[in-house]
Amino acid sequence: MIDEEQIKAQMKDESTPLVSNELAAFEQQLKNVGQKVPQPQVQTPQQVKIQKNLVLSFVSDYSGCGHIRNVFPMQFLNAVFGKNNQLINIVTPVWLWQQDLLMRARTVYFQRQMTKQHFEILSKYKELQKQYKFKMVWDIDDFIWGHNEEQGGTKEDGVPTYNFGWVNITDEVKEYSVKIMNLMDTCVFSTQYLADYAKNELGVTTECIVMPNAIPMYFWGNTIKNDIVKDIEKPRVLYTGSPTHYNNKDKKLGDWDNAWKDWVIKSVEEDTIEFVVMGGLPWFLEGIKEKITIVPWVDSYRYHIAVKEQRAHFGIMPLVPNNFNHSKSDIKAIEHYADGVVCIGSTFTNGKPSPYDNNPVTMPDNCTVEDIDTMFEHLCKAENFNKVKNEQYNILNKDARFIEHPEYVKKLTSII
Repeated sequence: MIDEEQIKAQMKDESTPLVSNELAAFEQQLKNVGQKVPQPQVQTPQQVKIQKNLVLSFVSDYSGCGHIRNVFPMQFLNAVFGKNNQLINIVTPVWLWQQDLLMRARTVYFQRQMTKQHFEILSKYKELQKQYKFKMVWDIDDFIWGHNEEQGGTKEDGVPTYNFGWVNITDEVKEYSVKIMNLMDTCVFSTQYLADYAKNELGVTTECIVMPNAIPMYFWGNTIKNDIVKDIEKPRVLYTGSPTHYNNKDKKLGDWDNAWKDWVIKSVEEDTIEFVVMGGLPWFLEGIKEKITIVPWVDSYRYHIAVKEQRAHFGIMPLVPNNFNHSKSDIKAIEHYADGVVCIGSTFTNGKPSPYDNNPVTMPDNCTVEDIDTMFEHLCKAENFNKVKNEQYNILNKDARFIEHPEYVKKLTSII
């Protein structure tokens, strides 16, 4: 309790200081306006030791890619190493040229820069590298090379036209992204397919390292959902793919050009599933929009909340074969793993990789509606559901798919 009487007594007693000696001295200086304030003596050492503990991390976009590959991991490293100045990350879309920053930089980290303008800027950093001795690292998690059908290529050549970002992937992007990669000391890829393509198809001579995507445990949590105790009668099925997986404007099915579209429509109409779609309504689901849940797209900081709020049993990830999908990571799968949602990803019958090849549960791209029905009948049994759910949790820890995992931190810090 505050003793008000004691405070009043102190205020009356002029010998009792109410401010520190430093504040009293400052007050005296203010009263002596004409008095010159003494200046501290500055000593210039013969040699200044610079601690190379800074990572300048330049994001090219603040989409989901930029956050997963750059913002979230770098923020976590700051939380772990920043207080004692072991490692400090500056994440920014703005180029930094200050001498004091470049002197302290151990690494300059670039995320998905791929244009002529980017090449010219990164070439400047390459020139400065000789003076400041920092490492240059470039990171990418998407396929950005090759033509698509409408540019005279085949279906599997490059970024598909149902992805609205395909118009930005030009011959110039391919040319300058390769030039940028060859400026680097290290190039980092989210999948082995991307790394192999850079080496074998593009002729990149720089060191190529695979750093799989990971997710923040501080978003998704570190608890394991309890096993279900009875069979699931009406499963809640969630689709979290972005609108780049189909094209509402041109009415292209994209990654839904398979049995999954027909299965969802049939199952919703028969009232055997609850279906949730994130990111807006695909055009081919217009006929059942009153019977499904549509979750608007949210930013990367709220995405995990929106997903967890759906309390889904299953997540589905339909894909069709093309280089863009052969290169993709299993980010959607590990998000579902962390949420205790059994996920089902597409695999490809053309012999090329799918991001979901290592999922506990998969379906081939040529599966039928009947195949999907049979699989759901099996997985809705409590014993089978619990087995897969727990196996998924184990994968997150075994393969270091949380950014907080010591093995993930060890590998990332060895790169930067």
